[in-house]
Amino acid sequence: MASSTGRFGSDPAYQAALDAAARSSVLAATSGLGALSVTPPTAASTSSAAPKGQSSATKSLAAGGTATASAPRQTSGKAAMSTLAVPGSHAGEPAAPEHAQVAADKDLGRRHNEPKKAPAALAGTSKDKAAAAASGPAAGEASNSNAAGSKGKAAVVKDAMPGRYSEHLDQAELQRGFKSGQVFRGKMRVNAGDRREAYITIPGLPHDVLLRGDACQNRAIEGDEVAVALQPLAAWFTVNKLAAQLPPGANSNDAVLAALKSSGADLSDGSPWQHCTNAEDVKALVAKLAAARPELRTTGKVVAILTPSPKREHVVGLLQLGAPAAGVAPLSSQPLLAAVAALQAAGSSSGSASTVPSSAVPTCYLMPLDPRLPRCVVRPSELKNLPTALLEELVAGPDQAENRTLMSARIAEWSSSHHQPAVTLRASLGQAGEIESETAALLEMEGIRSGDFEPDVLACLPPTPWRITEADIASRRDFRSTRIFSIDPPTAKDLDDALSISPLPGGGWRVGVHIADVAHFIPPFSALDVEAGKRATSTYLVQRVIPMLPPLLCEELCSLNPGVERFAFSVEWELDDKGAIKSTWFGRSVIRSCAKLSYPLVQAMIEGRFDPATCPVQLHGGATWDEVVSDSLALWGLAKQMRAARFSGGALRLDGVRLFYQLDKDGNPLTTAPYVQQEANQLVEEFMLLANMSVADCIADTFRDRAMLRRHPPPNATKLKVLQDVAAAAGLPIDISSASSIHNGLNELRRAAAAAGGAAGAASSSAAQHTGPEAEEGDQAAVRSGLAEAGVLGSDPERNRRTVELLVMLATRPMQLAEYFCTGLVDDEGAWRHYALAVRAYTHFTSPIRRYPDVVVHRLLAAALDVRAGRMSVEEAAKQHRLLDTRLAGMVAEHCNDRRLAARNAQDGSLKLYLCVLLRRQPVVTMGTVSSLGGDRYFAVYIPEFGHEVRVELEEAGVSLQANFNPGTKVLTLMRGGPGGEGGSNGGNGSSGGMGRQRKGFGSGGGRGGSHGHNGGRQQHGGGGQECKEVLDLATWVSSLAAPPRNPHGLQPARLPLHLRLFSDLPVVLTAVSVPGEPSQLVARMYLQEAAAAVEGMTAAKMAEATKPHVELETAVSQSQISWENQLND
Repeated sequence: MASSTGRFGSDPAYQAALDAAARSSVLAATSGLGALSVTPPTAASTSSAAPKGQSSATKSLAAGGTATASAPRQTSGKAAMSTLAVPGSHAGEPAAPEHAQVAADKDLGRRHNEPKKAPAALAGTSKDKAAAAASGPAAGEASNSNAAGSKGKAAVVKDAMPGRYSEHLDQAELQRGFKSGQVFRGKMRVNAGDRREAYITIPGLPHDVLLRGDACQNRAIEGDEVAVALQPLAAWFTVNKLAAQLPPGANSNDAVLAALKSSGADLSDGSPWQHCTNAEDVKALVAKLAAARPELRTTGKVVAILTPSPKREHVVGLLQLGAPAAGVAPLSSQPLLAAVAALQAAGSSSGSASTVPSSAVPTCYLMPLDPRLPRCVVRPSELKNLPTALLEELVAGPDQAENRTLMSARIAEWSSSHHQPAVTLRASLGQAGEIESETAALLEMEGIRSGDFEPDVLACLPPTPWRITEADIASRRDFRSTRIFSIDPPTAKDLDDALSISPLPGGGWRVGVHIADVAHFIPPFSALDVEAGKRATSTYLVQRVIPMLPPLLCEELCSLNPGVERFAFSVEWELDDKGAIKSTWFGRSVIRSCAKLSYPLVQAMIEGRFDPATCPVQLHGGATWDEVVSDSLALWGLAKQMRAARFSGGALRLDGVRLFYQLDKDGNPLTTAPYVQQEANQLVEEFMLLANMSVADCIADTFRDRAMLRRHPPPNATKLKVLQDVAAAAGLPIDISSASSIHNGLNELRRAAAAAGGAAGAASSSAAQHTGPEAEEGDQAAVRSGLAEAGVLGSDPERNRRTVELLVMLATRPMQLAEYFCTGLVDDEGAWRHYALAVRAYTHFTSPIRRYPDVVVHRLLAAALDVRAGRMSVEEAAKQHRLLDTRLAGMVAEHCNDRRLAARNAQDGSLKLYLCVLLRRQPVVTMGTVSSLGGDRYFAVYIPEFGHEVRVELEEAGVSLQANFNPGTKVLTLMRGGPGGEGGSNGGNGSSGGMGRQRKGFGSGGGRGGSHGHNGGRQQHGGGGQECKEVLDLATWVSSLAAPPRNPHGLQPARLPLHLRLFSDLPVVLTAVSVPGEPSQLVARMYLQEAAAAVEGMTAAKMAEATKPHVELETAVSQSQISWENQLND
């Protein structure tokens, strides 16, 4: 393999640019945010466009400011963040579904995680027990434990002084740790509901490694690639839920001792893996211990930060003075800040504001919108140099979230002696609560490059008008006379794929997939190539698209528009009548599309509803509608058989709910509905998948050392088992042994749900409610018996549909992300596999306009064709086509993974933002299905109508309740409780058994009383008025909403008592609220009789108001820019 230096000797600038870009996961930090500038980002900046209506606080942060935003730098304490290059290594990946919303955990807050407790100490020394006690400090505390250090081995955790973090290991210590297997690397993921919990995935271990507490996370943040040392056995955590399910005696130490003895480990050592000499032996021993005690979770501690997360450069939040719990600055500091603000407002040029001692300025925090990030400290020098409006905002406090200014910052330093990181303020993004400001915050948090393309990038574009020459055509296969058409969303502008089909003389079909030849217009390592690589993907938001390529390319020269000649890269197969491949041809081509068809149009053809007389689409090149319709139906006939064969061969598909919005003239959401995939979508999807698979085989076989493929690891086995247990408990058995069995099981449940509903007729939703969670106490035994015998599927087809959709959502949780990788860095070809597609090799080839990996793959395919034709050797083709070598290909793949996830996070955030705006303006009564139970404190419901999971806090129910949770039967009983205001009535004591019932009382005035029963009924929260919290009663809360909640399905209110279990249905009032320091959140409360009465009164008042002549109805003028059709096969 040629060296990087040798191959790019003639292009030193391009080599340096790509090297620098690939080495940073940010790929060149955002360039448009100046030193402390709060001037709204310009169109040429890399942040989003400036939102309208910004306050004076956003005009200029630099008014009197002297600090500047320095370039990114690595920080820790005395030792800077170590960057350790280990060839062939890969960071861990978050366990998140490929086809579902990754933000589900973040939306719910994940506070319903299983409760954890420290286990009884296992066979270990007193030193190990002391280390365990110090392993999980509260926020801000640090550990003095030494998790390693045994029999002459170098310690991998440095002792810290009290109140400080441990120093990170240096390079030499890390190398020794990696070599001996005592240190592992992975990407840290933080629990959005509890930042004290973080995890890394270590391949070969059955569970993620838990990093519990600030000390164990040791200054690492979400997305950092970290080095981690395992903690002693005594520090491992017990998952109560699993422990409760084990038979008596199963969680004794005997199994652990047997596992240690069989491995030859020292039984007296609390960290027996210290005697291992390589990582594989360590993992094998830890896996044995985990199997012996399945309720234990391995814990670890960060000993170094290897690669800083891009999130360090893109922190977005709200400023807050003093301790966050205090809400506002101490009274003694407010006059000082008010005086500083007055000096600035007076336009003092004497520097009086700057002469205020920094020691006199109160502590100011940046409270990140991302709950996974730590609160950050703003330096006093920056605080006192803030412009007047921001200072006044700080003094006033955070009472009004909509009046606060969103700020962007970067983490500048986090030393071992400071509990929180220090940040440098970069820019103001506008007022919290406004769509454009919140969108700007989303883009900044994810580091999305959203500005105009720079002049050096635009200089790489071909001059216009551009024409294809005869010489160009001579070097390509000419498809201009072939009937080719595209099928896209009606509003699509970037048409990057088209299809053709014709019958073969002896039977079968010739089918072509023609993809825009984007690589033709992007010279390798040019400024255009580097910028496309930095962006890596187009980002789709509700109101706009941020393209990867300049509009001249993505909307014109590369777009396969009808009636014009375009360059393409084509794959053509000869298929039999069932869609099996007989032969394949790849090659560059020139095409002329005859029509731009839309998915609705092709769907009408499939359903026999198409009328050419009313079709607005223009045909080109002499094509007729009879021919186009015939071709479309022939393609669907093949695609249908290919799809059936693919799923029979082991494929899996888990489609989450995808929302589609209609917007008014001001860009505000008017309506939303789930996007429904139809046969026309599946037609295109099948041929795109076939093209990607065919190209993957070609490039992987030719360039074994540098091909860019896309793999999908198998799901998390532990989470998959939890899914199976949950489904079985609800009477919905599912086989989890393979992707195919999961897919088939879910399909069987869908069919059973439809059959069960159809057999009994279409029962109304309201009738179903009274046989579900709202059943009276006497009816509950019959309900439970029916569940046990026949599962939860009943006579109501809508309830059955919600049940299956919840199960599909739960099935996405064990799934891991698909990822790009370089084949030369993964020796085991078994690790190339794509789990969901059930294929050996897969890649992305079909969307080069919006995905940079497709551009890389086009170059690989062009080089592979020269090798296959015998025109060049592998080495010569790699040099001639200027392919990335193994090292750079791996870096680019990792960067594309990061940018792809960032784009999806921004997209999900945009969808949720618009949903919150819509529901805040127009709350709704909808049906939720119970997805988790949080004891007697809360439960969560999944709402298929909107594809979101929302917590229902019992303390905020707004009515007097008694909550009784039975851990044995997993049933939460809610009934009318004690008086409100002063607190609910006391709950009863638990039974004397090992797992007693838990009961609490909740008062409508916000009081909270009751007792917890556990191990003999120990009192925990007695006293009625204890933990009192102001909560509006339910009717008042409903009346305070911006509009009367809609009830489009005519749902009836729930009746108490309620007996809730997983998969129970319950009507809720769904809206959204803005909480200071946090993004807008969905809020749900039970739809009880009090709520129904309030809704009725509000609706009557609104109807009376609507009769007035000045009221005008708004109409939709635009729709969401998110193209779900193009993302179905991603």
